Amino acid sequence: MKPDNMQRIRIDLLQPGVFVQLTGKWFSHPFVFNKFKIKNWNQIEILEKLGVKEVMWIPEKSDCWPREDTEKKSAEPELVSAREDDPYVALMWRIKKEQMEHLKQIHENLQQCTRNYDRVVKNVPQLMKKVMTGSKEAVASARETVGEMVNTFLGDSNAIVHLINIKEKDEGIYHHSLNVSVLAIMMGKKLKMTASEMYELGIAALFHDIGKNQIEKKILKKKPPLTKAEQSVIQRHPQYGVEILTKGGVRDPATLRAVADHHEHWNGTGYPSGMKGDQINKFARIIYMVDCYDNLCNNPDPGQKMTPYEALSFMYTKMKNHVDIELFSIFIRSMGIYPPGTVVALSNGEIGIVITINPNNPLKPSLLLYDSSIPREEALICEMEEHEDIAIEKSMHSEELPETVRTYLNATSSVTYFMEKGTNT
Repeated sequence: MKPDNMQRIRIDLLQPGVFVQLTGKWFSHPFVFNKFKIKNWNQIEILEKLGVKEVMWIPEKSDCWPREDTEKKSAEPELVSAREDDPYVALMWRIKKEQMEHLKQIHENLQQCTRNYDRVVKNVPQLMKKVMTGSKEAVASARETVGEMVNTFLGDSNAIVHLINIKEKDEGIYHHSLNVSVLAIMMGKKLKMTASEMYELGIAALFHDIGKNQIEKKILKKKPPLTKAEQSVIQRHPQYGVEILTKGGVRDPATLRAVADHHEHWNGTGYPSGMKGDQINKFARIIYMVDCYDNLCNNPDPGQKMTPYEALSFMYTKMKNHVDIELFSIFIRSMGIYPPGTVVALSNGEIGIVITINPNNPLKPSLLLYDSSIPREEALICEMEEHEDIAIEKSMHSEELPETVRTYLNATSSVTYFMEKGTNT
């Protein structure tokens, strides 16, 4: 992904303001990034001490041009043989090594989170099937699963929702149900619900679409437009869901109401009752909102699938009369301006995917960056808050990326979320 006008330049012609790209691997130098704007003469001196003779420079990202080449070098510059002899270079290497240790810890945390997700989602299909039979034991198991998620949020004030790297694309309904449950519980925490309320909200979210199991697959999978008779059948799934959960021993009125009403719209255009505003159970309002968001992000039709950034924008411009705008505002703040799963281009020329938001600064999320010189499982994680000089220039659709970059960032997969406990690192 090199700009057409990237040019090779000698180190002795650099000056502060010139944007450069190092040609070596990320592990071979003490700088935080392979691409950066030269800030001071110290950085140029460090490159010389490292034995670097040439770099690539990018004119459109530079504040100035390199110095004029007024004379030809008659001899190679003397190189310092020991990279860490200089105290300042040694300091940079120490900082870089600390960063690499921190990076290793982040990857371990993400891998643990993914393992936790895999363990939970693996149980969901069987759980759904058992609930369909009216199994009270299955509902109790579901409460344990939801309880684990609730306890993660309640037990750790720094717990966050982040992107999960999944490979399989089948059984999407189960990923969807878990996504909706995670996002609904996150909203419950933001709204300062009690643990009991969050449990019931999580159960309703997990089973919001269980009534669809009573509907023929050919109707569920049929692409619009549907006949009125087919629409009528699909619109019965909330009631079917209430009947299934009641048979399984769910008794909480708010939970059953949420399942019954999760397709009601704020402006009264929803179903089954056409209720408006505060007439709609708050759990149902939350579930409808996060259900819409996840369906937009994970539309089975690739041509209709939106990025998380696009999904929030679409909901705000086209659906704000359908959702409780106060709840939606909280949801936007919770997900960030660039929600997890959003592919972004940075001001330093890097491409990355948002894996977690930064609650304190929505413009500075944490990113997994593309770098072909680094194995994907060791990919550089950029915590943007630590880099004041780097900004997000734009969000991108995965189709804009070369296949190698899409695959590396896993930008072709489902947008899937789970909770990660906060860290003090």
